[in-house]
Amino acid sequence: LSSRLDRIAIDGKYRTAIKPPQRPHEPINSGIQSNSKRKSNMFSLCSRSSDEEQKQRTLRYDQSGEYRTPESQQEEAYIANRIKTSKYSILTFVPLNLFEQVIRPANFYFCIIAALQSIPPVSISGGTPTILVPLVFVFTVTAIKDALEDLKRHRDDNAENRREVEILQPDGSYITKRSQDIHVGEIVRIHDRQRFPADLLLVTSAKGHAAPYCYVETSNIDGETNLKLKQSPEGLNSLPSFDSVDRESLRVLMKDERASKSYQEFKKRINECLIIADPPNGHLDSWSGSIRNLDVPVMREEDDNAPDMDEKEDFKLFQNDFSSLSYGKKNVNLSVDNLLLRGSELRNSDWIYGVVMYTGFDCKIFMNNQSRQRQRIKRSSVEKLMGRFIGYMAAAQFFICLMCAILAGDWSASNQDAWYLYWTIPPELDGFYKFFTWFIIFAQFIPISLLVSMEVVKFIQAQFMQWDINMYTRLRGKTDKFCTVQNSNLNEELGQIDFVFSDKTGTLTDNSLDFRKCVIGNENYGRGETEIGRAAKRREEEMQQQIEYEQQLSNVNPDDDDGSQVPFRIQRMYTSDIGVALERNNNAPHVNFDEERRLRKQLKITCAAQQGADRLDAHHHAMMVRRFLTVLAINNSCFPVIDEETGELSIRAASPDDECLTCFAQFMGVQLSERNPPSIKVDIYPDGLLADDGNSEKSKKIEERWEQLAEFEFTSKRKRMSVVLRNLETGKIHFTMKGADSEMIRLVDGWKKNKYSSYVEKYLEEYSEQGLRTLVIGEAILDAEWWDNPESGWKNQYLQFQEDTLMQDERDEGHIKGSCGDHCRKCAWYERIELEAKCELLGCTAIEDKLQESVPETISAMLDGGINVWVLTGDKQKTAENIGIACNLLEPSMERHGLLFKLTCAEPHQLADIMQSAIETISKFRLENKYNKQNAGLVLNSTALKTIMDLDQQHDQDLQSLFLTLAKECKSVIGVRLQPNQKAQIVEFIAEQTGARTLAIGDGTNDEPMIRAANVGVGIAGLEGTAAVRASDYAIGKFKFLKRLMFVHGRLHYKRITTLVCYMFYKNGLLSLSSFYFGFYNGFSGQILYNEWAYQLYNIVFTCVPILLYAVIDRDHTDKYLIHHPQLYHISQSGEYFNPKVFFTWIAESLLAAFLLIFIPLSCYDVTSPDHTAQSAGIWTVGIVILTAIVFVANIRLTLITNSWIWVTHFFLWGSIAAYFLAIIVLNTSNAFAKAGSDYFWTVFRAMNSGRFWLTVFVSTLIALYIPFTYVSFTTLRRNAKIMENEHSARSFNSIQSNL
Repeated sequence: LSSRLDRIAIDGKYRTAIKPPQRPHEPINSGIQSNSKRKSNMFSLCSRSSDEEQKQRTLRYDQSGEYRTPESQQEEAYIANRIKTSKYSILTFVPLNLFEQVIRPANFYFCIIAALQSIPPVSISGGTPTILVPLVFVFTVTAIKDALEDLKRHRDDNAENRREVEILQPDGSYITKRSQDIHVGEIVRIHDRQRFPADLLLVTSAKGHAAPYCYVETSNIDGETNLKLKQSPEGLNSLPSFDSVDRESLRVLMKDERASKSYQEFKKRINECLIIADPPNGHLDSWSGSIRNLDVPVMREEDDNAPDMDEKEDFKLFQNDFSSLSYGKKNVNLSVDNLLLRGSELRNSDWIYGVVMYTGFDCKIFMNNQSRQRQRIKRSSVEKLMGRFIGYMAAAQFFICLMCAILAGDWSASNQDAWYLYWTIPPELDGFYKFFTWFIIFAQFIPISLLVSMEVVKFIQAQFMQWDINMYTRLRGKTDKFCTVQNSNLNEELGQIDFVFSDKTGTLTDNSLDFRKCVIGNENYGRGETEIGRAAKRREEEMQQQIEYEQQLSNVNPDDDDGSQVPFRIQRMYTSDIGVALERNNNAPHVNFDEERRLRKQLKITCAAQQGADRLDAHHHAMMVRRFLTVLAINNSCFPVIDEETGELSIRAASPDDECLTCFAQFMGVQLSERNPPSIKVDIYPDGLLADDGNSEKSKKIEERWEQLAEFEFTSKRKRMSVVLRNLETGKIHFTMKGADSEMIRLVDGWKKNKYSSYVEKYLEEYSEQGLRTLVIGEAILDAEWWDNPESGWKNQYLQFQEDTLMQDERDEGHIKGSCGDHCRKCAWYERIELEAKCELLGCTAIEDKLQESVPETISAMLDGGINVWVLTGDKQKTAENIGIACNLLEPSMERHGLLFKLTCAEPHQLADIMQSAIETISKFRLENKYNKQNAGLVLNSTALKTIMDLDQQHDQDLQSLFLTLAKECKSVIGVRLQPNQKAQIVEFIAEQTGARTLAIGDGTNDEPMIRAANVGVGIAGLEGTAAVRASDYAIGKFKFLKRLMFVHGRLHYKRITTLVCYMFYKNGLLSLSSFYFGFYNGFSGQILYNEWAYQLYNIVFTCVPILLYAVIDRDHTDKYLIHHPQLYHISQSGEYFNPKVFFTWIAESLLAAFLLIFIPLSCYDVTSPDHTAQSAGIWTVGIVILTAIVFVANIRLTLITNSWIWVTHFFLWGSIAAYFLAIIVLNTSNAFAKAGSDYFWTVFRAMNSGRFWLTVFVSTLIALYIPFTYVSFTTLRRNAKIMENEHSARSFNSIQSNL
């Protein structure tokens, strides 16, 4: 049943799809027919066929503009909006919950033990299933927990389903419905701070065409509290508000009881339309669709009276007068910017209207959680190794039980003549029964509670990580961000990382962009030095100091050729002035530009020529400046937003680069003032937005109106963005393009022959050396026929292409994230039209992206901790190298010693020669310079990587083998010009071929494949969305927190968890193996020494809490010490705390201690009487002595490895021992718990009244702990000696450096 139940985990809950209720107005037969084809909705979601999953979401409208339901067309109905996350009802709770608990492996195992205990011939408890007591307790506690959780789900479901939502009826009236009664196609009105009850297509806002957008908060979906902009689609964004709005203030006058005439205009435009969108899926960042045959107002051509006409038309629209509009049928494209996701919240808007697109479990938030369940389940290395050990111990348990059964049968056969044994069964059958008897005795030999204990410990550890104030930051000055743990199963894996793969932009850098420089034509604008440039120069100076020192050293001791002299080497340290606030030249956002007057002068020339009689062609360079700035203003995804209180215009964009470039254009005087697709308005201010005297110069502005015809979005694979526009004044088509130079070189028309290309290339190289992010700008001005010609124009081809790719093909999968393959249809078609446009080179831009705080120290610490650090970026090689130097990833001395290697060619034989030579060079250097710990570095580009990884290439295995060997030898690696799929490919290759534990960290959508491929994925909450955070196992706010996450939390969690595993086997072995040794005294009859109830309480009460407390709070060093001594990370990284040697040492110790704890008490109580009664000690007396010694040894053994002694530790340690004595006294004062009856009654008091009891317990405990005490002391002293030796070497090195 559970395998068929349709559940989707959301925030720890389970959501179950249910059957949609029938609408009241539908005929009964029609409702039955529409749903008869579907399976029961409880099982419908997970049992959907592939045809259903690929079925597009289609909404049809009739001639009157009203939605036609699928039922009215004899089609299958969409599921209802009612959700049911609860699992149980009153009738199903007991049987279903009991069934779910029984099928859990640990509980099922104990149920088998309980069944065996109920069989008298094999039971050790007289046929009484004593294990049922703790088992029923666990079942009851779990059932109560599940009941309370499910009760909360019922309440949440009722609150969600009964939320009231306003529905706009076809006649313009409003009715209120419950959320569960909403259906696809209905129009809802959502108020400010109200959550969206379903996935909605935004139709219009409260302010209508004056502000056809709204803001939403998605913190319930992705944890992001910053507001996101959503817009109405083309054709609907020109609709006036459905409500009464004041034209001047844009404030809603009143809440109308009926919609205005604008609603009838909406119905008129959408009549006989077809809305087609993606089938339900869980992709939160992408959505596509179209509105077919929408009546879209035709844009008029620009003329001299345009401003007056605009004013008049705007006034008419506010009066709901549409008489002056003319319409044309058009297919309007839809994107994720038009979709309002269920669970997000409307902000800063009175209300909006939206069409319901997806309901219930078809909503993206539910589908996304379902897709997350299908992802690869990550398991830590400790968990995998523990699974092997459990398998070994299970095999050992089986053979021990089998051996005991054989020995028991043999003993029975050899003692058949003993008259006092009363044999009733043959020896063969007795041996068979004894196998199960011993199986019951060894039931706790494998600690089944280990998995539960680990889950509890990891959960508490995760809470401490999330509460760590040292990993707190405030993003953008308004969002609090702590560490977020999304997969606590990998806590200990953080302490064993061998390779760290990091993105650069937004991960190492702050993504706080400033426009610094640009090239337009053959002129360079902008001066100054960047932080990364200064850091690179500083490292070069340090390298020069090293060269001078080595020269002095060779002059002093010229005969020293054996390499015994320790060379001086500049330490990796924080040597740049990164993070120092520099004086800015202006207060404009995202602009730190120092030649604005010089550049603005050129813009002013073009404006004066346009307003006067001069020809613009006479001012060629000035015209290039204007075109350059205009491209920056319109080739983007930005939206201008006017603050209602201040009236200031600000730029909002999803891409930080777009926002930076648009802000620079605005700063220079080319302002994107209105974007209402397809209409775009640009205001040009010759003297800038503010004159020198501070007064506004808006009277001098020149307005330009554009019509956006097509947009080819930026992806990490394409590395460029193109926008096709029409200038409404000239009628010309402007094909604008911006992108990385690697792509633009082949797309710009005649790059090699262009008179500006050499100049641009020169400054691109210079900018890259300064660590600046560069983009090349191009534009083509074409005749209208190029686009509009019905036969050869690109318009019809574009519309047909949009039609063909509306339904996503498997070839296009991953296009938005940049991880699509070489056969992606969209990438191929976009490139085709971009080549056809033949863009002209205008220039390039340079943006500074500063390094985050403490990045150099973090990377230095990781390298010192034995971690290989790879930075994988799409930047140019020189840019990446300088950033690598600035953040201490690459050292200038690498190149001096010939240890910096570069793989930048595509020829296989050449690559093989380079790699072979590099490997030999590294080996030779380390052999000749045994005291020089200089690391090797590697720079790799995408071309070389593709050749190495291409399985179709000849000798590919040899290339991969050489690359793998070189990658192991190089601690620092930089990958440049890499695509997202190549990043993931590298991570998978290293992990699979080396078996190393990998960690990938990034902040953007393009990093998601890499994060999912790594053993541990870490997302940084930055400015590029939350895709990386959602795909990660851990989320942090800054790169520097990775050091604390690994060196403190990771290392401590690894040590604690591994100790927990070994100790649990150790303490359970003490109890089980003592019974095994006692079998040599009793003929392996299965007779036990202990009271059965005390046997069950051993793991639950006597030894449970101290080890759990240890696994949560124990620490061998302070946080500060671990941070400043990254070399300690190598201990956990190399697996010194958990390996076969360590594990079986604990098992051997348990074998020896159990033997001593049986042999010594039995020897002490063997002959003489323990007290004045002269009676020999019985089995229960000796059993109490042995059990007492076992409890003492198990608890005191933990103290030998405990480092953190606080009052809580003392309380639970000694409290566990006190609980044992209390339990033994209770068990000995009542016959109800004793299977031996009066023989067990009052035994503990008789035993403890004798001095022999205490002496035997003391001696047994002392001798059993002597060997582990000696071993722990020796290993601790040896480890501390290594640490002191390393510290002494470091102090000596620092002393030499400070003297120099």
